[in-house]
Amino acid sequence: MKAPGKIQITVWLLGLAGAALFTVLLIRQGAPQVGAAFASAGWAIAAVVIYHLAVPVLLDAAAWWVLFPRSDRLPLRKLFWMRWIGESVSTLVPSAAVGGDIVRARLASINGAPVPVAAGSVLVDVTLGVFTQAGFTVLGLALLVGVTGQKNFVRPTLVGT
Repeated sequence: MKAPGKIQITVWLLGLAGAALFTVLLIRQGAPQVGAAFASAGWAIAAVVIYHLAVPVLLDAAAWWVLFPRSDRLPLRKLFWMRWIGESVSTLVPSAAVGGDIVRARLASINGAPVPVAAGSVLVDVTLGVFTQAGFTVLGLALLVGVTGQKNFVRPTLVGT
């Protein structure tokens, strides 16, 4: 049996610290009040979580899956997991929102994709995401101008001032 490494011990310690912090926050906020909030939401809370988390991550994973060459394509289930981990890192760690993409490339290479393919697929995925977001921004501005007739906010929005 292999002895646990420093990273594995660190993961367990950080997991325990996170669980302890969650418990402290739950106690400070009042466990009955938190339970009542979840109870009042009922099963709708599960639908909200699935809609806002699982569906976009699954679609993003499917888009990333398409970017891999057929010979190096990883299973969609694994890419879904990697995408979820990457999104979590980008959201939780102050890494200028690119830390998760680096983690995704590393996870893909660990799971069998050649390093250039893993890095390239993530780079193309991020680039396509930026262009898609820019397109949606321009479309949203056009629709907003069409509905309101106001044009004074278009330039500051596009320039960023």
